[in-house]
Amino acid sequence: MKIRYLFQTCLLCFILLSCSNSRVLKVLPTHGAEDTYVQGNYLIVSGGGEVKDRPAPAGDTGRLRLGARRAAILDAQRNSLRFLGLAQRVKVGSVEYERVEGIVKGSQIIHEEWPTPHQTRITLKIPLNGPGSLAEGLNYNEIIIK
Repeated sequence: MKIRYLFQTCLLCFILLSCSNSRVLKVLPTHGAEDTYVQGNYLIVSGGGEVKDRPAPAGDTGRLRLGARRAAILDAQRNSLRFLGLAQRVKVGSVEYERVEGIVKGSQIIHEEWPTPHQTRITLKIPLNGPGSLAEGLNYNEIIIK
């Protein structure tokens, strides 16, 4: 009975150790990411959003601005995943599109500007490592940018 218990305990320890392997994402920044850079433990990234320039019904101007703001935030988040190399070009027949997967956690808006009433430019500050960070959202233990 004791040998069986010892065997089960060793097996459980082996499983726990093999499952807790350290996942590290090492990134070599590309030169094409002019709106993205690293500042300490943060990734600073920008994105733009725009809604069509059309007459808004009474009271809907705010909703159009919120749509442009949300588009800018999504663009910045996509740019952060591109910077980390998590975007890939996929061609299906004659159509080519970009596939991006990942969850961006902990982002904060540090700058927002409105060049026109229908366009916005947003800059996000995203923590790379630690609790509530980009690494946690992407299921990595650490992100290292060289």
